[in-house]
Amino acid sequence: AAPATVPPQGTRRRVLVTLHRRESWMHGEGGDGDGCPLDGILAGLAAAVRERPDVSVLFPVHPNPAVRRRVEQHLDGLASVRLVEPMAYLPFVRAMAAADVIVSDSGGVQEEAPSLGVPVLVIRERTERPEGLAPGMNTLVGRDADAVRRALADALDRPRRRPARLPVPNPFGDGRAAERIRDALLGWWRDGALRVAPFVAPPAPHPAPRARRLGGESR
Repeated sequence: AAPATVPPQGTRRRVLVTLHRRESWMHGEGGDGDGCPLDGILAGLAAAVRERPDVSVLFPVHPNPAVRRRVEQHLDGLASVRLVEPMAYLPFVRAMAAADVIVSDSGGVQEEAPSLGVPVLVIRERTERPEGLAPGMNTLVGRDADAVRRALADALDRPRRRPARLPVPNPFGDGRAAERIRDALLGWWRDGALRVAPFVAPPAPHPAPRARRLGGESR
């Protein structure tokens, strides 16, 4: 894999891919047999990329040899896909901010991407972060090849979106939790009473779409 860098800005639609959860690439006990979920995920990703010559994909690949072998089998040779080494956190945040859509099974990415105005296709059967699904920012896709292909194609057909134009408030807050904690603790220290003002998100500019799983199942 190439060194971990963010490609230069251009007219191509940027896709950032991360797949690191064991259930995405483990099959039975060994993780290397037929029917590994990763095969379906990668097949769907490859199909979507072949349909879109205007796409540039950055994929920091998990160091596990079995994972690398499968990733290279499905994606190596596609000119619009860059397979790179795992990225340090700050370069990865820059890559997230530069992306038009993120394809990931990461819980952390589901929380961070809304602050950057970047939608996430969640490559899992369920998520412990349903708040990100309710505003329609993230989409629970699953691991089926055709579901991955259709979800990515649909995401790439939407207009580019950035924080100033988010359709709904960030479901994970406004980034000022530390200030509120500080004020609450200072108040307790001065007055002996812990007063915490609950966070209330600003109203959405229009009704948020219902969270749904691809295929129409409500979540």
